[in-house]
Amino acid sequence: MKVVKTACELCAWSCGMEAYVEGGKVVRVKGMKEHPLNNGRLCPKGSVTHEYVYAKDRITTPMLNEDGRKLIGILRLRFSLRI
Repeated sequence: MKVVKTACELCAWSCGMEAYVEGGKVVRVKGMKEHPLNNGRLCPKGSVTHEYVYAKDRITTPMLNEDGRKLIGILRLRFSLRI
């Protein structure tokens, strides 16, 4: 099992974490003991980060909200000037 040192991105704190990778998939995460911010601890959200990555309802394509409808497709930046 490979251990990848990374940071949790679920909030602004970016706690240090170790991701355990097996067969190309993250199977477990735990806090990085040597990280000065979290000292090996993760909050409840951070400790289940690996579940978010493989969630069936995870959005994997950009979405654009237009007139209350969510449109899946290529994300384009749209600028309009209203005076």
